[in-house]
Amino acid sequence: MKNLKPTGVLNGKYGDNAVRQEFTNHFKGIFTPDNSLTENYMKEEVDKMLKLICEESAMSFIDIECVEMCSSVEEE
Repeated sequence: MKNLKPTGVLNGKYGDNAVRQEFTNHFKGIFTPDNSLTENYMKEEVDKMLKLICEESAMSFIDIECVEMCSSVEEE
C-alpha cells in the first residue's frame, strides 16, 4: 500500500477535480433501478425477507418506527 499513489489522469482528464468528476459520472447511477417495476419488485423481496427473518428470530425486530420512537423520547 505504501507504494500506491493517486492518479492525476483518468480517461484523458487531468487533475484531481476532473478525476473526481469522472468517478462521479461513472458511478452515479449504480444504485438507481432501471424502472419503477424493478424498484417495486426489489422492495417486495426485501420486505418478504425482513418479515421472514423477523418471524424466525427470537429477538424482536428493530425497525425505523422503533428507532424514531426511542430517539424522540425526552429525558426527564
